[in-house]
Amino acid sequence: MEQCHFLLDKEIEELNEKIKKIGPGRGKVNQKKQEYEEKRDRKMIVKMKLRYNKECQVCGAAHFEMKNGVYSEVHHLISWAIGHDDSKENLVVVCANCHKKFDHAKDEEKRTMYERLKSRFPGINYRIPYYIN
Repeated sequence: MEQCHFLLDKEIEELNEKIKKIGPGRGKVNQKKQEYEEKRDRKMIVKMKLRYNKECQVCGAAHFEMKNGVYSEVHHLISWAIGHDDSKENLVVVCANCHKKFDHAKDEEKRTMYERLKSRFPGINYRIPYYIN
């Protein structure tokens, strides 16, 4: 299991460097317009889900198993609509309950969840969302 995490961490770092190099929300060049299109990086989301497939990064609840894998969701700390950022520092693999809370709870609850995330994963330099002053 540790070897698997090591390989995933390496792949995530490589993708993260690529994302940082081309910038937030920049996908492949649109050949007709010769410009970048705003695209989410699905590879990063898949790799993050594989890396954190056991439990919610915030509350620690086990992700439930489905017929073809494990169910989890990915939350953007800085909304995709604002930052177009699919870097690992902006993505959190969470349970559906925590995802709804991040999207709809009062800012005080979101701050508590963010602090819990930071304490569980102190080695990751997460993006700072608007509700953190």
